[in-house]
Amino acid sequence: MTLPFLDEVGRPGTWVLAERAKPLTMTVEREVADRFGLDALARSLEQWNDTPGSSFSVALTGIVDDGVDRKLRDGVNRVFIDRRGCGERFLARAHLHTAEVEIREARPVAWVTEVDIGVCERLPAELLDAVMRHEVAHVAGLGHQCEPAEECWTPQMGSGHRCRVMATAAYPCQRPEVEDEEALAHVHPRLPRVSGADPVRTVTAVSSVAFPTAGTASRVLVTAADAPLSLRVAASVLAGIEGVPHIVAGDDCTQGPGGAELNRLAAIDATVVLVGDLPGSCADELTLGWQLHVERLEDVAAVTRAVADLDEDGPTRLVVAPATAPDGADVPDVTLAVPAAVGLRAPLVVAGDDDLRAVVRDVLRDVPSITVVVLLESGRAVTPARVASLEDDTGLRVRHIAASDGAELALKIAHMRDVFGHGELAPVLVAADRPTDALAAADLAAATGAPLVPVFSGPASPDVRVAGFLDDRAGGGYVVGPVSAIDSALQVRLSRAVDGAR
Repeated sequence: MTLPFLDEVGRPGTWVLAERAKPLTMTVEREVADRFGLDALARSLEQWNDTPGSSFSVALTGIVDDGVDRKLRDGVNRVFIDRRGCGERFLARAHLHTAEVEIREARPVAWVTEVDIGVCERLPAELLDAVMRHEVAHVAGLGHQCEPAEECWTPQMGSGHRCRVMATAAYPCQRPEVEDEEALAHVHPRLPRVSGADPVRTVTAVSSVAFPTAGTASRVLVTAADAPLSLRVAASVLAGIEGVPHIVAGDDCTQGPGGAELNRLAAIDATVVLVGDLPGSCADELTLGWQLHVERLEDVAAVTRAVADLDEDGPTRLVVAPATAPDGADVPDVTLAVPAAVGLRAPLVVAGDDDLRAVVRDVLRDVPSITVVVLLESGRAVTPARVASLEDDTGLRVRHIAASDGAELALKIAHMRDVFGHGELAPVLVAADRPTDALAAADLAAATGAPLVPVFSGPASPDVRVAGFLDDRAGGGYVVGPVSAIDSALQVRLSRAVDGAR
């Protein structure tokens, strides 16, 4: 259960510690440290840090001698002796200071950026761990499981009843139950969700995560929201290699969510690269109204040449993938190929089995430095004979990575050592039946240097292969898409898989 509140119009919402406030660093008033000991306080504050699937953590950073004895919004997260707000029923109180309230998934969220924990004078040392476990969980966003009158747990109930540390009378509990841990993973998942109300807003949300600092982008790529798949993924690769934001916009690229994000990102005197068939009025407004520079890349060939121009000698590899998706999925292989192309600093083109040779030869005319074709596909449609024929016809070496489905292909890409090495990764997960979310997810993967992995929802989710990969290689990551695509329960299971708690 998350900690509830009512917004200014009476809607029920949730308190959540903002990402920018994590890990939470706490300062202890000297009076508290002298009474309980710094080591004991550090232990009590850090009890939730290793909760499987949760990114929440607390660190005790030092002692101050300010003499504060009340909650104080002063930019310092502190533990103090509370002489003003304890009353008769409390042993400690958590005070949450919010920066803003916004609507997320139809519920208000109060983003907490500063906290104080007031310790009551009558708190005995032997209850420090239990009481702090409870109060720090409030800081993380967990609410009470029941009120004192309900008496949902007492020692006399015996071992047949669950001990819930978030019950108001459950201080004697020695450790959290799985339900408590899953609640924390739900509020602070190791794989946080990135999503918007529609595909354009999801891309905007991705951009805000990948490039959080406003006004610092000297270069931004803008693609039309209705651009063909081949152009869309080619632009994602170019943006990923350059390390610049990529957003999508309608005909008026200075309006709507895409325009707002462009306005947030662009530095003074920035260059906006218009990719595809965006109207001249868009360029006019950017140059005359916003006083920015504008470049144009009209088609996939122009984007491919732009990728080639990034390296003095030109790229040696070309990544090719089909636009088709395997049975039971809608995420095209070429979307999964975006992170591979970024890691290889290679152009990405879309090709089917029938036009594979023609597509490769067209690219070779513009980029003669290419010596290797990296062919990625999940349908196993390209036979060894086709590969040999392509090599004979072009004189190139073909590195063919084939798989039975999208998940297998994604994991094979994630294990390409020349792309991702062999260390810890932060993969981007997306529902296997959401191609529009996959395009936004590809942007995030390109920007963060992460593999893109499709996830099939259902009672058997997550796929054992994906869960094993998360356990073995993932140290975090993201889920892209709404709850209707990957629900909260699956998000928690995926987050717990990151920590090996499946």
